[in-house]
Amino acid sequence: ERDPLRAIALFSSSTARFGRKGQCDYAAANEVLNKMGRWLASRRPDCRVASINWGPWEGGMVTPELRRVFESEGVGLIPLKSGAEFLLAEWSRSDREVESIVLAPHATSEPQATAERAIADKAIAERATASPQVADHPAPMHPVWERAVCVESHPILESHVLDGRAVLPFALHLEWLGHAAMHGQPGIAFVGWDDAQILLGAKVEAEGSLDLFALAGRPEKTEGNLHIRAELHSRGRNGRESIHSRATVILGQRPTPAESARPALLLHPPGPAALRPYERLFHGEQLHAIERITGISDQGIEAVVRCAPPPSSWFAEPLRTNWLADPLAIDAAFQLVVFWSMERRGIPVLPTRFRRYRQFAPSFPPTSVRVLVEVLSASDLKLRVHIEWFAESGAVVARLDDGEFVGDAGMASAFRRNRLIRSAPVMIS
Repeated sequence: ERDPLRAIALFSSSTARFGRKGQCDYAAANEVLNKMGRWLASRRPDCRVASINWGPWEGGMVTPELRRVFESEGVGLIPLKSGAEFLLAEWSRSDREVESIVLAPHATSEPQATAERAIADKAIAERATASPQVADHPAPMHPVWERAVCVESHPILESHVLDGRAVLPFALHLEWLGHAAMHGQPGIAFVGWDDAQILLGAKVEAEGSLDLFALAGRPEKTEGNLHIRAELHSRGRNGRESIHSRATVILGQRPTPAESARPALLLHPPGPAALRPYERLFHGEQLHAIERITGISDQGIEAVVRCAPPPSSWFAEPLRTNWLADPLAIDAAFQLVVFWSMERRGIPVLPTRFRRYRQFAPSFPPTSVRVLVEVLSASDLKLRVHIEWFAESGAVVARLDDGEFVGDAGMASAFRRNRLIRSAPVMIS
């Protein structure tokens, strides 16, 4: 039967992509609208479906007071006529992208009429492809390995406990995502990760286990390297599947040539708290990797940290006999960010994502490395950092760009509950 619909427009919000303080539900609802658009597009191939993540428009709910709020944030308002023209232009696009983000350029020093002309001259609004991690027709991924993760077989988890439950460290997510991509790629070297993020914490109860499995996509060759999407999933007792993390793993014939170090930071000798960092951090003994903090300031923090023992020291039946990177040195760097935030701002944070990691050596040194964390920005809830790892010779071993850490003061109680909550034994008489 012929479908009479030829076009569907869904009016979502840029808040679905960028978020906004106090609007969690609103952001989630608009993201549901975006995904409904993708579902409609897959069911109606002859219908043009567009889910537009609009920024604020002139008029309507944007009162003069709200206009001033947007202006203070550098957000422009979309003129009514220009917005309507954009919608018509979007329906006629040949690439049929479902989701788009529309933001008006901000021009506080110009009269509104000039701003309207500027928007028209710039194709009405700045269009960005929404959700770069999810394409309209994402390439299929295939399962690579599966394992039951529990505290008994993975004792390292007992040193990474939040709020009474073991949580898989981000550094191990990264390592296992790398293993997933390396599967079926013999002789290829690990180069790094792009666009890595934690989507859902992988939590393990003291007496329970987590059925974790990895997926990998088909390799895509870019600039001489292989780029492979990888994800970590779990399957619950009810059969429900959850995705915990994802990244694009970069593989090559050899490690990336070393990059020069960034400019030095102005750091000061640390205070007494730096002598006992684990009085503030939640990490257990096996993850006590910070040997000494050598400098700290508002610009960042520097320390010497231990490197990881062999994988067999952390869990039974490791996927590989050697690490691709070094999860202890990486976790130690994340610990330094947490310590810096608690020391300078009184706010605990946890890592959530980063844009790029590159490793310039086949492996980390066997004993220790120097870590330098540069703090790029710090808001109430979010930190952005760059991190570098150095060998004793001063050579850059690895670099992480645009790391993001999120948290709030309320997380401090979860940090304090850093012992596994075990069920009380049942007495039978």
